Amino acid sequence: MRRIHRFREVIPVEFLEPVIEFADGNPRDALWILSKVIFENIDKNVLKKEDVIQTIMKIVGGYLDELRFTERQRKAFNLLKNVTGAKEELLNILQENSIKRTTAYSIL
Repeated sequence: MRRIHRFREVIPVEFLEPVIEFADGNPRDALWILSKVIFENIDKNVLKKEDVIQTIMKIVGGYLDELRFTERQRKAFNLLKNVTGAKEELLNILQENSIKRTTAYSIL
């Protein structure tokens, strides 16, 4: 926040919600995805929450296309692909679907 506070008129608070969720407490991840979102949407005067979500989905989708997954990993991604929330919530969803907690944690 120290680095971006001067740009509050361009970055509304609701814009930061998906950034914070994506970063899950890691400031480096938050700054990384924030810079990606800004550069992906450089043509816009004001960024919206939808811009952030679309950019995150695009970036993550690109990474996922390049990876090879185990059957359990594929199951977990299919269960969580449209879910947002804290890591603990995601772990609970996986556990409710017969994935052990340690396995679920390592998948996340």
